[in-house]
Amino acid sequence: MISINEYTTDDLLNRQPFIDQVKNIIALLSEQNRSTCFAINGKWGVGKTYVLNKLEKQLKVIQSEDTNTDKYMLFHYNCWQYDYYEEPLVAIVATMLDTIDEDENLISSDSKSKIKGLLKAVGSAFLINANNAIEKKTGFNPQELVDIVTDAGKYSAEQIEEDHKYDSNFIFKSTLKKLQETLKTLSKDKTIIFIVDELDRCLPEYAVKVLERLHHVFEDISNVQVFLSIDKGQLEHIIKNTFGKETKTEKYLAKFINFYLNLDEGSLDEALFDNKFSYYT
Repeated sequence: MISINEYTTDDLLNRQPFIDQVKNIIALLSEQNRSTCFAINGKWGVGKTYVLNKLEKQLKVIQSEDTNTDKYMLFHYNCWQYDYYEEPLVAIVATMLDTIDEDENLISSDSKSKIKGLLKAVGSAFLINANNAIEKKTGFNPQELVDIVTDAGKYSAEQIEEDHKYDSNFIFKSTLKKLQETLKTLSKDKTIIFIVDELDRCLPEYAVKVLERLHHVFEDISNVQVFLSIDKGQLEHIIKNTFGKETKTEKYLAKFINFYLNLDEGSLDEALFDNKFSYYT
């Protein structure tokens, strides 16, 4: 089931009060430089994607330099698009690089090339590790994300390595630490908002790995808000299928998610609906 609200930009189900609630929470956490992970919880078809799209558009207005309130750095990671890929960290880094390329105002021009170069080097290292793991299992070396990761900026991974700041062959933990250091640099000036969509539609093992990777990446970094869009019931089903039926799902999810905002079916604005679709009557 897909909500009718996903086919129109009009707020037929009166979602704006919910969106305002989310924006207020984000603003409060941002003012305090607090880090957290929270989730919009709703069943499939309830309209989570519509809410996310409207929320992101409104947050981008806030983060725009045109408004003189340039305080958010927004990334959108649709993990379902990459659930075939062995290592979620490659897609996470690729998402950040792609967003930095698309949004000219996200990072100052003075630091953009270096940040992109740092992320590129980190992504290249994760990519090497991931491709090696896949080759061992299948004999195939995937290239789906190579262009995003390896063609990301003028300040190249080779230049960083020449400066002895990076080695693309760092072991996994060292590479993860470098990614965290880069994120700490980004979060000094702006609140990082990392939106994760379609988690409960991923392959079970991949969904669990995404949760664990997000936790490893963003823990101990201040001024970061990780925002999950989920169907909690479906996610709990995935966890039990992965770890066993006796798994305490609430306790497991509590390691990653601090609180939930429940999205219901909404209430139809009949006047707006009649005006929008009057030609059908």
